Amino acid sequence: METITSVLSGAGGFLLGTLAISMWYGGGNKTVAVWIGFAGAICFALVAAIQMQDYVWRLEKPIPRTENPDRPWVDVNVEIASPLVYDDKGWDAGTRWHILLRYRLNNTGKLPATDIDIHADIIPLMLSYWPDDQIKGGIPQGTPVAGTNVPAELTKLCESLAAMNRHMGSFMGLMLFANGTTTQTFHVNINPAHIRRAQETAFGGNLVLLTRVTYRFKDDGGPHQTAVSHVIFRDNAKIDLSGAIQSVSDLRIMQQPMGGSFAN
Repeated sequence: METITSVLSGAGGFLLGTLAISMWYGGGNKTVAVWIGFAGAICFALVAAIQMQDYVWRLEKPIPRTENPDRPWVDVNVEIASPLVYDDKGWDAGTRWHILLRYRLNNTGKLPATDIDIHADIIPLMLSYWPDDQIKGGIPQGTPVAGTNVPAELTKLCESLAAMNRHMGSFMGLMLFANGTTTQTFHVNINPAHIRRAQETAFGGNLVLLTRVTYRFKDDGGPHQTAVSHVIFRDNAKIDLSGAIQSVSDLRIMQQPMGGSFAN
């Protein structure tokens, strides 16, 4: 549309300019010739403005990144490998909630993935609620305390770890060739502050597992991420946070619906 307008404006300016010159030197009304010439100048100014606008738009328009069709894509699958327990086994920093998870990574691309790191965090799934002082006559007043925003929590984890990775580099330094797989197991400890809040307020009965895998590949800026949120739950029952052990067979895991998972 801008090109057509520019062409028409240029043609109009040329015709009006020619007509003004013809009237001025051909014995016509010089006053009319002046105004016709002015109109022609406006047309040429419009052409210049359109071209400048097109130039600015080209500068502001982001250049699309060319995606390498052979690049690696790292998929992650998670399994529960131990009960959810509350003890001090395996470390010397006191009693804590922890669970052993098994991660299976698979490179579905055609190039090797390098500098692979896995990070995870577990948080209780909190429900929205009104504090007692906001309930008048049994009717909630005002805005409730917000529950767990899983996509926001996953994004926050990815951003904080990305900043740490930029400063400190890869922690695990794993590599996967095309169609390669690897299985890693490690404990995930739950922040005691999260547990205390869940015990004191509106715990929904489930836990959210936030997982982030980062990796790079040759001649690419990176890093790339696969971020997945899962829910850990029991069938028809809440997870007990009073200190009771949940057996492996009693726990289930699945991707959190609308949990903000993504890959780039």
